[in-house]
Amino acid sequence: MAPPRQKVTKEHCGFRLEPEYRDFLVQKAKELNIDFSDLVRRIVIQHLQEEDAKASHYEALCGFKQELLEIRRDIALSTVALLCGAGTLELKEAQKWANRNLSKTD
Repeated sequence: MAPPRQKVTKEHCGFRLEPEYRDFLVQKAKELNIDFSDLVRRIVIQHLQEEDAKASHYEALCGFKQELLEIRRDIALSTVALLCGAGTLELKEAQKWANRNLSKTD
């Protein structure tokens, strides 16, 4: 048996809008055949949810950027090791080549 649900008390929220915004929302509510207050509530909730998603996506992108920079450093180091190990270049020359060709930071 499921536990009884707790009753959530919703708080009243009000704010003033410039006439052109209010007129736009009134017209949109009529087009959607919903109450003006319900439309505004939906818009506010949707915006808040989208902001949470944007913040989450931004954090993920920052993490990916950091990982990409680390991968680029690993590739440069590996390339230096390969160039030196194959006897193609000396260490300093291999490092210069890797820095010039593989160390893009933007």
